[in-house]
Amino acid sequence: GRLAWLLRRLLRRGLPAARPLRPDALSNGADRCVARLKFERRQFHAGFLPRCVVPGCVGPLTMSGPFDMPNSGCIARAACVKWSAVLIAMLAATTSAQTGFARSGERSWTHLGGSSRRHSLVSLPCAPSTTPTWVRATDIGGHPITFVGQAGLAVYAGDGVEDGLVFATGRISPPGQPANQHRLFAFARSNGAVRWQSQVATPVLDSFSSPALDEVNRVVIHASGRRIQAFRMDTGMLAWDRSLTNFIVNASPMVTSDRGPADRVFITDYDGFGGSSRLYCINADPFDPARNPYQPGEILWSYPIGSSSGNSVSYLPADMGGESLVYVATVGPDPGFAPGRIYAFPISDTIPSPRWTYENEIPEGYFGGVCVVPPDPFEPPGQPPILYAATYAFCSSCGSDSASLVKVNARTGEEIWTVPANRTQ
Repeated sequence: GRLAWLLRRLLRRGLPAARPLRPDALSNGADRCVARLKFERRQFHAGFLPRCVVPGCVGPLTMSGPFDMPNSGCIARAACVKWSAVLIAMLAATTSAQTGFARSGERSWTHLGGSSRRHSLVSLPCAPSTTPTWVRATDIGGHPITFVGQAGLAVYAGDGVEDGLVFATGRISPPGQPANQHRLFAFARSNGAVRWQSQVATPVLDSFSSPALDEVNRVVIHASGRRIQAFRMDTGMLAWDRSLTNFIVNASPMVTSDRGPADRVFITDYDGFGGSSRLYCINADPFDPARNPYQPGEILWSYPIGSSSGNSVSYLPADMGGESLVYVATVGPDPGFAPGRIYAFPISDTIPSPRWTYENEIPEGYFGGVCVVPPDPFEPPGQPPILYAATYAFCSSCGSDSASLVKVNARTGEEIWTVPANRTQ
């Protein structure tokens, strides 16, 4: 589209001290980026841009200053150092026209913890007021909603506030109908109006799984009972529905967004600490006979991970330094008496073996997700991503060192440090 034309015009004028890119590579890359730019939300960290990997490029793209805007890796790789400032300006102009994100700095909150990295960070100022813009406590029929209080929200920023959506889970008890009917709700981001509400499976053990957004395919993914379901973001209609072997308890789905046309959903189930929980890999993208021969919602594989409860999967996209690995922590073989484990699995269409396994130094397991962060942009190139995880201690009277927080090399699984931490989930 427009961005590809601008890039071609720029390149025809010459790239001083740099070889021009092949026209076919530029066209294909730029066109793919423009097609997906509306859905991809990537943050440019201060002082960090993805490294240029196009053959013939003179070096990495580097900028300094507080950037917080969408990034699509193939656009960033479309030219080299001497034109990085021009590309940033073009990205800002194109993105502003298509999404409004460069104008506002807003991004969707797609997962528990904000993104597939589970980093829980917003690079924006605090809200200017503590007065809520709106409050919603009833469903589309005026019935009171009891929200799942510990479950997180998912927020689709949209092209602007007016078409943004807020997703939450809760239950209603309409008069004359069965009590405690569980629903996934979509509220207008601008005023809290109920856009739609859809029935979901009844959670077990007071599960507080959070929804996740697949912005590429415009669906919101919810897990409860034994089912993981995808609903159309605009209508609430069911897109796909899949049953797992065991119940899902407290674990929230994770969906990749940079592997199209073969993005995947990952989720763990719960077996009551019987040692037979599994990690599931599920297809998220449309069927393609050549590149993605699977139906949306089809389970590609599952892998036994021992005991698991609330263990949400994490993933670092490739354009942020990720290495095509998904990370999952586990309770361990004997909760409260044996150490928990963290696994790194390569993303594959067939059952993989773990790339590495980390075992905690103390006999406590992990009952939550892990946080994975990009390599430090101020360190020399080639540094690994970093993973953080905290255990949960059943001994609530054992003091402040009853659990531990660990920092692990996300490439190799090597422990960097471990420190005592309070009982935590």
